[in-house]
Amino acid sequence: MADVASVDAIEGLARSHGADAVLTVAEDRSVPVVAAVAERLGLPSLGPDAAHRFTHKLAMRRTLAEEGLPQPTYAAVRNLAEGRAALDTVGLPAVLKPADAEGQRGLFRIDEPGELESHLHAALAESTSREALLERLVEGTEMNAVVVALRGSTRLVSLSDRLRPEDAGFGVARAHVHPARIHSDQLAAAERTAERAASVLGLRDGIGVVQLVATTDGGASVVGAAARVAGGRLAELVRHAVGVGLVELALRFALGEEIPEEDVLPRRAEPVALRYLTAEPGHLPTGRVARIGRGTRHPAAAITDRARRIADHEPPWRRRARASPRA
Repeated sequence: MADVASVDAIEGLARSHGADAVLTVAEDRSVPVVAAVAERLGLPSLGPDAAHRFTHKLAMRRTLAEEGLPQPTYAAVRNLAEGRAALDTVGLPAVLKPADAEGQRGLFRIDEPGELESHLHAALAESTSREALLERLVEGTEMNAVVVALRGSTRLVSLSDRLRPEDAGFGVARAHVHPARIHSDQLAAAERTAERAASVLGLRDGIGVVQLVATTDGGASVVGAAARVAGGRLAELVRHAVGVGLVELALRFALGEEIPEEDVLPRRAEPVALRYLTAEPGHLPTGRVARIGRGTRHPAAAITDRARRIADHEPPWRRRARASPRA
């Protein structure tokens, strides 16, 4: 056991076991640690600089701005005075988020100036650097673009819609649907934007996910990015939809294996929908999911039917009730 936030601790653990690879899956805060440890051990690494750009939202925004990629108007916020000034720059509605948190922690939609004052402390508290980001809320269809970089060349593997609830849990995805609904010129623009964003942020060999919004003017705006296998069972959606195993690829990248180009290319294009089950706050029974509605026996429907114990209590979505859909 070791502190996953400590480079020295993880390095010591890896050396004690003679580790051949170091990696993280679906966890942003471990990305800089893994990059630093792998570099110290002489193993394949994303690199500390690229890891910082992918996990610190201000560094990410500045890099994307320098490269001219489409993204929301944004401003750094460290205190209320800066927050008020940022509102003048960004406008409303806006999104308030910590500079270096994950999983929708400390994210809020800001519709009125007074909401900034109400939520700023919570956003800053989730940031290890005590920094936050205020950015314009981009209206449109949210999408997850999964990309793979191989020897410096980045290519799109899948593009799926990220559906979210409009009320409680506003920032949390309720479903992923492949393929994305956009088409023709906008689809091509989204693909180019996702590939270029991952590349300029520093992904050279590995897996990334770029969160986009398909805007009403036919463009695509970058609202987030990560240099890891995506969480939320998105890897399963990719496996069913295009036949690419992201976790296996991540292990092979971490081991430094020579990966042929055909192993990262989509093998098929199937319609797949992944829906998360939700419940009202309170007691949840233990049970088995066997069938949901009609049509779930279609090969495109990926349903987990193994018996599993579900948490026996569903708390209210207090922190996410006004959260932004951005990651």
